[in-house]
Amino acid sequence: MTSPLPASVESLLSQAKTTWAEAVLEPRATEKYRSAHLAALRAAAAVLALRARPVSASRRRPTSAWVLLEAVAPELSEWTLYFADSARRRAAIEAGVTSVVSERDADDLLRAAGEFIAIVERMVGGLVLGVAS
Repeated sequence: MTSPLPASVESLLSQAKTTWAEAVLEPRATEKYRSAHLAALRAAAAVLALRARPVSASRRRPTSAWVLLEAVAPELSEWTLYFADSARRRAAIEAGVTSVVSERDADDLLRAAGEFIAIVERMVGGLVLGVAS
């Protein structure tokens, strides 16, 4: 018997794919990089929405989504390290620094984000079906 995906998870995956598609069409390397990273972040949020458990308000502190993802999905640790590193460049881009990424960097991140989104889709489907851990 299959369980439907929670609406929040479906929405986040949809947003991830839309943002990734926008990144594909983006001619500027900085914006392509930023959008690709945001697409991956939305896919990570889908996993967190499905697996993460709330912590008490007294224990809550600001934490990177990539750190949280590594805690709830250790099988994605290589991806969390990769995207945590790219988050620094995305932050620099958002701060107005345009020299932090090349066209190649943007294309590499775009490919990685697309692969990550596909992995998350398969993983989330498996979680709902009860086939994944």
